[in-house]
Amino acid sequence: MQKTVRAAIDKHAQVQLVMIGGADCQAMSGLFQQQLDKAYGQDVFKVTASSYGTQDSLALNDKPLSEMIKGTAAAKGPDAVLYTAAGL
Repeated sequence: MQKTVRAAIDKHAQVQLVMIGGADCQAMSGLFQQQLDKAYGQDVFKVTASSYGTQDSLALNDKPLSEMIKGTAAAKGPDAVLYTAAGL
């Protein structure tokens, strides 16, 4: 990940992160974005939320990643995917 971040900074691009989780994923991704901006500066990371709502982890495991991030800013291929637990 360190090489990805350095390459993005050198190219004036963003590291695309997708956070996949439950109903609270949107709020969590905003807080995570704020912390990354504080640590690395704005425009280095782009955190995009993809909520699976009330589906359980078994249903989530059956879905391909491309389907879960469809329609997000990182749909062309994220640099990293973060899965969060529901209800935390």
